[in-house]
Amino acid sequence: MEFENVSKQNKTALVISGFGAHFNADGEAVKGLMIENICKDNYKCVLRFATLNWGKNPIKFLFNFVKICKKSDDIFFVVAENGSRFLVPFTVRFLKKGKRLFFVMVGMAPLNTESLCDFNDYRTITDFVQSPSEWERKHNEVSRAFSKMDCILVETNTLKLMCEKIYGLTNVVVFPNFRNYQPVGNTDFVNKLSPHVFSFVFFARISPSKGLDLLVEAAKKMNDKHIIFKIDVYGVADQKDLDWFKSLKNQSPKNVCYHDPVFENKIAFLSSFDCMVLPSLHIEGLPGSIVESFFAGVPVIVSNYTFAKDLVDDGITGFICKYDDSDDLAKIMAKVSQNPSICFDMKENCLKKSLTFSKESAQLSFKKIIDQSY
Repeated sequence: MEFENVSKQNKTALVISGFGAHFNADGEAVKGLMIENICKDNYKCVLRFATLNWGKNPIKFLFNFVKICKKSDDIFFVVAENGSRFLVPFTVRFLKKGKRLFFVMVGMAPLNTESLCDFNDYRTITDFVQSPSEWERKHNEVSRAFSKMDCILVETNTLKLMCEKIYGLTNVVVFPNFRNYQPVGNTDFVNKLSPHVFSFVFFARISPSKGLDLLVEAAKKMNDKHIIFKIDVYGVADQKDLDWFKSLKNQSPKNVCYHDPVFENKIAFLSSFDCMVLPSLHIEGLPGSIVESFFAGVPVIVSNYTFAKDLVDDGITGFICKYDDSDDLAKIMAKVSQNPSICFDMKENCLKKSLTFSKESAQLSFKKIIDQSY
């Protein structure tokens, strides 16, 4: 199938995503809106289809889905694991004729299985056990459905390699996470070396998988050594995690403070902190909060999960601590707390890194992808 140079021609794009979730609070919703916006610069008409609340009336949902797909030339799936489990195979089987299908991965969905971490000597999540039959079933499902997509857009080079080597996919391209922000100016850093309490920020969804327990443990160990610092936590907890979150807050030391999420002027807000910490305990793609941190000129500390080295240049734009190791996390946090110039000297590197995730950079990559013949 060939649709040469579709940009700005009489083509209609359809973006399928979890529209309706709170913007900036849900990774799928954020990514869907970003892809929708970038499509508007490249297509005559852009339609959207929301996957939220499909269970309320599945028959009506499917009817509307088929109806809007028929109006579209290029279809972009920006859905997490649940959304991809049915819609992608259904569309490939029944609706693909005369259309191009693009799958924009949100993190690692639908390849969100921890056993993939064994690939290429990257960090293994050792407490995950999966039977061979289950692995084989998932492998075959993914291979069959996604090998028939016209193009799969993934966030990191390592994920592209994994898709190719493990699943045998040949239709994968790298399309990094991006944001439509301007990096802060260097003048905003003038007073950051003046005496102050070193400030860390955790800026992500509130979940055990994000390593917040680990961060609290590290804070306690630093307090035992009388190191002066503070940690501000901003985010939204899922309903299923509220009891865990309440317990965690009760166990947290006084210099770990919890706040409601911030949705406005995020880059200026983040620039007021010295360092971001996100010690995730599950497979991340390219977390938007870390991308935003780079725009703010704020270095990051991440755990050595599968794609950490794709995102953070250790010692240049931040630090990579040992996976699920509060001692190593505390050691790195103590080091930068007691030597603020370390993070200060990384700020310029972070701003340069942010250019990789700019909308302008994404526009060039996106146009190249949709102008290709697959």
